[in-house]
Amino acid sequence: MGFLFQDEFDALEWQAFIFVVVVLGVVLFFTFGVLHTLNFAFGEQARRRNSIVSTRSKLYRTLHNTILGFFMWHMFPGSILFSCYLHFDVDESLTNCSWIYPCSITFYVFSNFLVYSVMISKSQLYDPMSQMKRLYTVTWWIIHGMYLPISILIIIYVALTKRQHKMVEGKQRCIEGAVFGIQVAMVIFDSLVSILCIIILAGPTIVGGTVSLRVRKNVYRGVLLTSIAAITTFLNLIYSIFHSGTHSTAGGVQEEDFIVQMILQTTAIDIVINFTCITLCWPVAFYIQAAKSPFKVTKRLSNATSQNNEKRRRSSGSGSSRPSASRRPRSANHSRSPTGRFTGSVGPIGNAGGPRGSHNFSPGQHVGSQLGSAGSLDTKQRNASTRQPLNLNPRPNP
Repeated sequence: MGFLFQDEFDALEWQAFIFVVVVLGVVLFFTFGVLHTLNFAFGEQARRRNSIVSTRSKLYRTLHNTILGFFMWHMFPGSILFSCYLHFDVDESLTNCSWIYPCSITFYVFSNFLVYSVMISKSQLYDPMSQMKRLYTVTWWIIHGMYLPISILIIIYVALTKRQHKMVEGKQRCIEGAVFGIQVAMVIFDSLVSILCIIILAGPTIVGGTVSLRVRKNVYRGVLLTSIAAITTFLNLIYSIFHSGTHSTAGGVQEEDFIVQMILQTTAIDIVINFTCITLCWPVAFYIQAAKSPFKVTKRLSNATSQNNEKRRRSSGSGSSRPSASRRPRSANHSRSPTGRFTGSVGPIGNAGGPRGSHNFSPGQHVGSQLGSAGSLDTKQRNASTRQPLNLNPRPNP
């Protein structure tokens, strides 16, 4: 039996399409990885992470760390792996096939694991009443207690097995032995986890009470994109099962195997689609704000620095223009007379509205008395007038 869609995969159009997908994957990995890193460091997530003091702080921190881990995993190992697809041909060298294929399986498994982790972390934010808490706990244990250990065992098995070169329809191909049980287990666990993630993500919004339109749109967007990612992964794993071909060994035994190059190509398509679905869970405005966040932070820091410098200049200027009382020189206009009175310019409280006048006042005299006169009365006359008794019933003198 031949390999499924082998002729179509050998066409030049398909090879050009795979080249575009790989290049697009590298661009997407770097672009959105940088944007989410900027938002994590400077943007909305940084402000929210620093201002969270409620009981949901742990949920936000877990979600932020999971999201950052997902994008870092694709930005660095993913970009390097996809670049290797462009430079190395697994069918030409058995050595290249022996290390590229295990690395690809490792990256693919952990990429799916991070997709599930992001989905179940976001589901808790949309479930404030913990309506799906039990299902969430079951899903978490299936992912971490079953899916992840089984995936690690599959990675170890793939790393330990040896690949070989065989001629398939006149072309040298890198061949990997197919293990039907492993392929079926991956399909079952991946489909189960995907369905559970969709249920716990959409359940609180559909079953629960009234929620805001914004939350409802976010949930529906997440459910739709998660469903697309789950369907593409399911189709890729199903193809890996039905793609297998048979060949006869030297002893006449029929064995199943598959072409590594074809599996790597379909897996690369699935990885790019899954990554795109996760990135589209955030609106376009989010990425615009993330791109602007470093400039906003720089502007705030420069404004704060300029304000601090202005305050320092003002404080230093006021301090230098006000000498201390002990060192302040006595003005020539202020002198003590032989009678013990101070003579000199009163200042603005003297002649109201006029030029400064010279007045004599005793040390015990209230300064407020100067405010009641226009500076035309003599101090003795003013004191004599204040000592006269007040006559409430004035009568004419006989």
